[in-house]
Amino acid sequence: MPVLRPEEHDRLNWQHQTYAKEEVARRQKSPIHVPAEDIEAQYAQRGKVYIIDPRIGFNQRSFRFWIGSHLPDNQTKKKRTLGHRHNIEAVIYILRGHGYSVIDGVRYDWEPGDFICVPIFAWHRHVNTSDEIMLYVAATTGNKPNK
Repeated sequence: MPVLRPEEHDRLNWQHQTYAKEEVARRQKSPIHVPAEDIEAQYAQRGKVYIIDPRIGFNQRSFRFWIGSHLPDNQTKKKRTLGHRHNIEAVIYILRGHGYSVIDGVRYDWEPGDFICVPIFAWHRHVNTSDEIMLYVAATTGNKPNK
């Protein structure tokens, strides 16, 4: 462990105090409660709702949480591909629909009540084989670029 000089300790202490003050100010501006009516209205308009996400002002910085959906596979124009991957973990809880996910080449069948845990940087795709829209809630760790 490196030994810090007294002035380095002072600098780190000052940074800690500054961060704490900035954090309190940021938290005071952050939403704490999201009414169900707001979530339902946004979902009805877009089919996906970011409920907790640092990009929209929430004080949580290390995870995001949303409601999303996938059309039945026979109603999409998507070609079956390798899928996508990202540098964050994801957990998906299936609320409605049946289908499967392919994660790093392995197929996992799912139905309502199942969880899908996608590891960091794993190639994956989700296929809805039912005749109804797949509905899910999902959370991811880490920060994605603010786009």
